[in-house]
Amino acid sequence: MLRHESLLRIPVQQNNMELAGLVVGSVTLTALFDSVITNVERIRIGRDFDQSHESYILQVEVLKLRLHRWRDAVRTLTEAGGPGLTAVRQANGELAKRHLELIQQLLDKEETLADSYHKSRNSLPTETAQEDPAQSHEDRWLVRTIRFVIRRHRRNGVITIRQDFGTPRLRTRASWAISGEGRFRDLVSQISTHVTDLEHIISTDEMAEELRKMRSEDARELAMQPESNKTDLDLLKKITLAIDQKFAELVPDPDRPAREWVGNIAEDQARIMQGDVVSNEYRGTTFVSLSGSWRENVARGDSKITQGTVYGYNPFA
Repeated sequence: MLRHESLLRIPVQQNNMELAGLVVGSVTLTALFDSVITNVERIRIGRDFDQSHESYILQVEVLKLRLHRWRDAVRTLTEAGGPGLTAVRQANGELAKRHLELIQQLLDKEETLADSYHKSRNSLPTETAQEDPAQSHEDRWLVRTIRFVIRRHRRNGVITIRQDFGTPRLRTRASWAISGEGRFRDLVSQISTHVTDLEHIISTDEMAEELRKMRSEDARELAMQPESNKTDLDLLKKITLAIDQKFAELVPDPDRPAREWVGNIAEDQARIMQGDVVSNEYRGTTFVSLSGSWRENVARGDSKITQGTVYGYNPFA
């Protein structure tokens, strides 16, 4: 009996391999998803890259984060039931499978090319062999924090079941290095495109909101780190603008005030409520905005304006 992690907490018939939505095909997709993740985790940065090794490491980590965030969001919708579960059941499982397969094919292709790269590197004289220059960046706070967030999504997104299915196909469990910066950029760009398509397979408001909340939580984790600084966060923003644009919009800016209200005016009978408000009866999730600026807004007549987030409460009642 082999143990596998299911994408969703839904019983799956062993002989039913049709992907009628993400529920019926959950085990099939899980094996493929885990295979993709495992191969992405095995990517190493080549010694012939330039000195910006942390940038390349972060690009791989951001791709892993997007994949785990997507599975976590699917799990959340499934367990919530109602419209969310309906959306998951109606999703195009074949299309999800196809995008994961294409990512796997891209990784397989690059690993094949990397074989000759490793052989050529191994033929160098012993005295030229050096420790991987990217290794020193593995313990940087930004890499550590993103990996922590990835582990959190992995724990949330995985529900374990026992089924007698074959193991995911892996060419080898050894690490491999992409043979050139140009190939690395192309690979990251193509994988990012497929992940974006995965996110759109469930094109409902519920899915969009769940992903938005998770991005907000991920960004807030970065902002909370004591090592957080503008130089590193600017680097992350530059990277995510290319491969996770919606997350890039939430990457914190230490130089920007968390909350700012300047020159807002309420005239006539108008009223303005500034700040977040949570009622005592509210039992849902709250999300503190990382930053916000309201400047020189003028409310007139009997208008009522909130500048902040309101949870379970009407401030003008």
